[in-house]
Amino acid sequence: MTKTQQKGFTLLELLIVIAILAVLATVAVLVINPVEYLRQARDSQRIGDLGAVKGAIDLYLTTATSTDLTVGVTGNAARCMVGVASPFAMNAGVCVQNTTRLTDGTGWVLVNLGLTTAGSPLTTLPVDPTNSATYFYAYAANETANTYELNAKLESAKFMTDQDIDGTDGGNQAAWYEIGNEPGLDL
Repeated sequence: MTKTQQKGFTLLELLIVIAILAVLATVAVLVINPVEYLRQARDSQRIGDLGAVKGAIDLYLTTATSTDLTVGVTGNAARCMVGVASPFAMNAGVCVQNTTRLTDGTGWVLVNLGLTTAGSPLTTLPVDPTNSATYFYAYAANETANTYELNAKLESAKFMTDQDIDGTDGGNQAAWYEIGNEPGLDL
């Protein structure tokens, strides 16, 4: 009688290993929190987009022979890419929606960036990564003071709470990221 040895795993051993891997995967997902990382990525894009638009408008103000921050509008103006809830005090509650991305003053930024000495530094105006009624880009300008403000709503805990980007940007809206050349950013 010869005895042969069987090599391999039993079904019970395989089930135990699969259960342990499932628990480890669940813990990893909870610790890593991929949803928060996606929010951080969108907020980084928002900050970068508004920085690029601010740079383009500042270049326009520096190099254009005659400046107009409210092309086609008399007086103060506010435009929002999608949302209509205004982040601007001067526009008391309603923001005019403009989904156009052109840089000729007909887009959501009412500045003809093509009048910059070397032409428009932007090919098109950026769009918020979510672009919804809650998360959108907004622009406001005061024609007489030649000042402007750009706004975006942030969503990640890192930028809103940990680094408090929206609370320390110099603006008057704690829930919005605000940049521009308006002192106090209180348009």
